[in-house]
Amino acid sequence: MGSKEKLVSIGLATHNGQSYLREALDSLLAQTYRNFELVISDNASTDDTPRICEEYAKKDRRIKYIRQRSNIGHARNFEYLKKNARGEYFIWASDDDKRAPTFVERCIAALDADKEAIAAISKLMHFDDLGRTQKEDPKLFFTFKKDLYGRLKEFILLTILGGKGNMTYGVWRREKIVDCKFIDKPFLEYDFLFRCLVRGHFTLVDEILFYKRTKIFVLDPNPRVSMRIKRVLSNIKVRFVLFFSPLYFPNMIFILRLKSLKMWDRIKLIFWNLVALLRLFVWYKV
Repeated sequence: MGSKEKLVSIGLATHNGQSYLREALDSLLAQTYRNFELVISDNASTDDTPRICEEYAKKDRRIKYIRQRSNIGHARNFEYLKKNARGEYFIWASDDDKRAPTFVERCIAALDADKEAIAAISKLMHFDDLGRTQKEDPKLFFTFKKDLYGRLKEFILLTILGGKGNMTYGVWRREKIVDCKFIDKPFLEYDFLFRCLVRGHFTLVDEILFYKRTKIFVLDPNPRVSMRIKRVLSNIKVRFVLFFSPLYFPNMIFILRLKSLKMWDRIKLIFWNLVALLRLFVWYKV
């Protein structure tokens, strides 16, 4: 069976996403890779999201729309999409990002070329509502090392606000993540990705095919005073949320129990985890 015959499941999680939902759906439906199902899980939206989803589901048979009776939370919504997927490949999509028409095709080609890789993603571009854009160096938000110790260390030391959760939105081999669950806690993508890295490495498509919508002030090199204050307060809040969140210490326990690494390598990873934790309050980047 050729790769173009394999089913891709795209799971789109949304909650009150009416502002950009049409753009997100249009970019997914425009994919050159045609054999996919698009499952939308609406987390009890109270805006015009249900009407938009129903409109698109009527136009394209590949779309399956589910409206949750109540807000089940971010983690359970992500898990719901993965659980109800049927494809050999799986993609999480958000309701405000966009992807180039060849995103899925190129990522699957990269996975076909690297049988050991468990996920693939392209280079990405940030954009805002004013049309401003900013390229993102993938080495700043993820690790593509093939050795286990190397990729775990690099992931630990990547800065939180560098976008290290972006890899969640790549193309996955579904069998590799079907039993790897999201835990309902702050920065849940990082916990999920850290555990996935034990299962295999990730590969990169050397083209900008993923467009990530972002906050305006993130892209502004000379923000107004009010924006600078907002940024400082936001960074302080993030630092305290991270320090008291169950993110770093459970990872240390996970590392200690990781039998696929030598004890010395596990001890070194614990050290780097402590470095990353202490860095929250001594470095300007989180």
